[in-house]
Amino acid sequence: DANVCENADADLIVQTSFASTALVDVVWALSDGTTGSVEANGNAPTPILLTGDHFAADGQYPVIVTPTDDLGCSGDPIEGLVEVFDNPTAQATFAEVCEGGSIVPSAVPSGASYSYQWEVNGGTFMGQGASGPTPTFNNVACGDVIGLTLERTYSVDGDPLTCDSEELLSTLDVVLVSDPVVTTASSLCDGVDITLDLAEANAGSNCLIPSVTYT
Repeated sequence: DANVCENADADLIVQTSFASTALVDVVWALSDGTTGSVEANGNAPTPILLTGDHFAADGQYPVIVTPTDDLGCSGDPIEGLVEVFDNPTAQATFAEVCEGGSIVPSAVPSGASYSYQWEVNGGTFMGQGASGPTPTFNNVACGDVIGLTLERTYSVDGDPLTCDSEELLSTLDVVLVSDPVVTTASSLCDGVDITLDLAEANAGSNCLIPSVTYT
């Protein structure tokens, strides 16, 4: 028997027993009609590799194994079992954030069986809360991409089995902070009144406007 994650290969071991030293074909069959065979030599354990394309969904997959010799004589079939466990799905929601601000993801799956691998722009994130579902990403900038790979560990017959999600990549919705600019004439006469025009470039919603100093 074998316990695997979705789309993973499964290894079964068949122990054959026969009187002659001739080669024996070990034929295996899945319930969907897929078949294959391997040669068993002697009475040694014979490995059978079932590729992950047979196990695209979680569930139990019986495998019928039958030994057949060169004369076409078949031994008694036996049944093995491949139990397939669900891969987790990485999920995270990020709100709009101002440039240079901080953000914490929401709607991330959580629980004792989950572990988290966070990335920022392709590099491993090691900041506050990196090992949990709600890390804090500081000083964000336009174009920042947050990556999340989710792991879930099952206890199968007392042994751990860890299944990984596909990586989720989220491009942050970063609003540029307002950039104030003061303009006036390039040269002025002494004693005249002046008017300063304050313009905002990259005006962002709900973002703080920094102060501007002029001389």
